[in-house]
Amino acid sequence: MKDKNVLIVDDEPRFTQSLGSLLGERGLLVRTSLDGDQALRDFRDFPARVVITDIEMPGKNGFDLTRELAELDEFVQIIFLTGHANLENTKKAFQKTRQNTFEFFKKPLGDINVLFRAVESALFKYQRLKAGAQKRKKAEKTLAATGRLFDSLEALIFVSDMDTCEILYSNSRFNQELGYDPGQSLSGGKCWQVIHKRGKGPCRFCTNKRIVDQEGRPTGPYEWEFENKSTSRRYSVIDKAIVWHDKRIVRLSTLYDITEKRKYEELFKSFEKTHQSLKRLESIGTLAGGIAHQFNNALSVIAGNLELIEMEFPHERKLVQYTRTMQKSAQKMAGLTASLLA
Repeated sequence: MKDKNVLIVDDEPRFTQSLGSLLGERGLLVRTSLDGDQALRDFRDFPARVVITDIEMPGKNGFDLTRELAELDEFVQIIFLTGHANLENTKKAFQKTRQNTFEFFKKPLGDINVLFRAVESALFKYQRLKAGAQKRKKAEKTLAATGRLFDSLEALIFVSDMDTCEILYSNSRFNQELGYDPGQSLSGGKCWQVIHKRGKGPCRFCTNKRIVDQEGRPTGPYEWEFENKSTSRRYSVIDKAIVWHDKRIVRLSTLYDITEKRKYEELFKSFEKTHQSLKRLESIGTLAGGIAHQFNNALSVIAGNLELIEMEFPHERKLVQYTRTMQKSAQKMAGLTASLLA
C-alpha cells in the first residue's frame, strides 16, 4: 500500500486534518506534519510517494524540505500548496527543485478534485521514474556481465548509436588495440573519431544502411573487411543492428584481426607462383633430357659407322683423316649431351 502514501505538511492543523480526510476518502493513505523537521521524521517512518507542502513555514521552508526529502528518496514528488508566497519568487524556486517538484497551487483551492488528480498523476510519475531507474540498473548489471564476457574474447567489440555515431560501449581489447587504456570509457566519442583519430564526419563506407530495412528494423548481419590506416591492421568485421537496453536500435560491431592471416595468404600465393614456375622448369628439363637422350643415341650410331669405315678402308689415308676428325666432333657432342642428361 506504500504506492498510495501521501504526506501533507502545513503549519495550520485544521487545514492538514481536513485535507487529509478529503484525500483519505478517495483511497489515499495520508499522514500530516506541522513543520519541515517533523515531516522529515515522519517521512522516514512513512515513505510517502507524494508530499503536499506549504512553502513558508516556521523552520525549514518548503524548498529546503524538498531538497532534503530528495536525498532520502530521489523519486519523491512534491506538490506545493501555499497562500503567502510571491508568485515570481515561487516560480524561480520551482526551477531549482524541478526534478522533484510536480505541481504548484495557490490557496484557497477552489476544487479539491484538481488537487486529487494532480496527486494521482504524481503517484503515477513516481512509479514510472522508479520503474525506469530499476530497468536502467538491471540493464547496467546486464551490460556489466556482458562486458566481462566481451572482455574475455579475442575480438574487438564496440556498440554505437546509429543516428549520432556515438560509442555506447567498447571492450578492453578494442581500447587496447587502438592505443587507449583498456579500462577507459570511450562512451560519447564519435566512432569515426575514436577509431581513425581524425576525420570530420561519418565514414563513407559506414554500414548502418546495410543492417536495417526501409522501416529501420534490424536485418541480418553484414560482413566486410577493413584496414585501419592508423595501426596498419586488417580486420574482418561483422556488423549487426540490435535493440539496446533503452529500446533504441544500435550497431554491434565485432572485429577479428586477420592481419597475420592475410600475410600468410600472400606468402602462400607467392609459394604457389614459385611452385608453378618450378613445375614448368621441371617439364622443360624432362623435355631437354629426352631430346639429349635421343641425340646421344644418334651420335652413337654415327660414331660406330665412322669406325666401320676406318676398318674397311684402312689404306685410304684421306678418308681415315676425315673419319677421325668427325669422330672427335662426335665425342664433343656426346659430352654436351651427357651434361644435358645430368
